[in-house]
Amino acid sequence: MRSRPIIVAVLGVLVALLPGHIAPVYAAPAWTFSVGQAPTGLTTAGQLALDQKRGRFFITNNTFPVQTEKGISFPDARPRVAVFSTSAQRTVRTIDLSGQPPGVYHYGPLPVPMAQIPDGIALDTTNRRVVTTNAHSEGITVFGMNDKAVTEKNLIPVPGGHPMGVATDNAGRAWVALYSQDTILVLDTATRRVVGRINAFHPTLMAFDAKRHRLYVGNNDYDRKKRNFLTVLDTRTNRIITQIPTTPNARPAIDSATGRIVTVSFISGQVQLIDPDSLTVVATRETGATPSSVVVDAQRRLVYATTLKGKTLYVFDADSLKVVATKAIPGEIHTLALDPGPGLVYGTQNEKATMMVVRPARG
Repeated sequence: MRSRPIIVAVLGVLVALLPGHIAPVYAAPAWTFSVGQAPTGLTTAGQLALDQKRGRFFITNNTFPVQTEKGISFPDARPRVAVFSTSAQRTVRTIDLSGQPPGVYHYGPLPVPMAQIPDGIALDTTNRRVVTTNAHSEGITVFGMNDKAVTEKNLIPVPGGHPMGVATDNAGRAWVALYSQDTILVLDTATRRVVGRINAFHPTLMAFDAKRHRLYVGNNDYDRKKRNFLTVLDTRTNRIITQIPTTPNARPAIDSATGRIVTVSFISGQVQLIDPDSLTVVATRETGATPSSVVVDAQRRLVYATTLKGKTLYVFDADSLKVVATKAIPGEIHTLALDPGPGLVYGTQNEKATMMVVRPARG
């Protein structure tokens, strides 16, 4: 008796499986990425941090002084943090940070009084605390997530420190990079007290790996451009484990599924993948551009990076660093952040009152 062909529908395609034949393998549909905008209510937005449980982003208003014909100008010197609802896709309130004494901004040799304008930000969602770094006014501010305003009591002055990156462990501790003092401060977020200091060369931005109790800290050898590495810190002991040689001014992000670290460098244009076990670079991707911020979507296995001046979004495969897509974007992106549930990627924009919102989709 002769066998009859059996017609099988696979993914909407009819495939004839004849006896002795092997069915073709179908590749998953390609990713597509749509880019939209959402209002922040800020003049210009800096870093942002997500309270995923409550569906809120906290965004710094990082107005930077600029030189004009009439002298130094502050386009919007009202220090504040916007609270952005991910469901409403807009800012629902702001927290006033103007009730703090000013710091000092050094415009070359000229000291200029400057409000405590925030730039870096991290959340302790367990204890409902926000930590901001006020890089150009040399202060750190710690306040409650439900606060409407802050006072002098919320300020930790760090004269000459130039605080940059900040991270928390959601258990009452925060780490702050003092770039100009070659130091990482350890803070108690409840008491706003410094409880430790770690020597680290020109620390900049950082990423916290809760599973491995590690902090990864980039650095920037701005003057000599010779010492380029990622510092690996054991957060249980606050001791440095090692320093991984990387491209200049590496900015790290964590793949929460694998523990791998992805770094970008807007100086070299390289993206690097670091193994968490060997603590070595296992892959490098040349972009020929200036990637300035990076996030990892561990669930969808995607890495997003943006260029500051090139106004381009790069999407990489999280396991191979192969380019999945490139896409023109509307503005200069300051910082990226991920809402892991829906997989939306948000990007604050320099001198714009809106955020970029990237939505991935299959097919």
